[in-house]
Amino acid sequence: MQWKLVRPAIFMVMAPLVASAQTPTPANAAPAVAPPTGAAYRSAFADYQPYTEPVMMSWREANDQVRDTGSMHGHGDDDVTV
Repeated sequence: MQWKLVRPAIFMVMAPLVASAQTPTPANAAPAVAPPTGAAYRSAFADYQPYTEPVMMSWREANDQVRDTGSMHGHGDDDVTV
């Protein structure tokens, strides 16, 4: 095939397709989809509670609490009773 004849033929076929893909829409054209109505915006931070420091207890109270609850009760040996 001779490229001198094929290239103009391809251009003549493709040019109208490219031109039609780039046509602007009229200024008074209605939007394709109407915007939703009745949808309310709710912030993700609406129920946000700021961080508060936990109540500190003395080391003796913490040790007593661990001792009274059985330390790591439920972890490890199942046959050990507290």
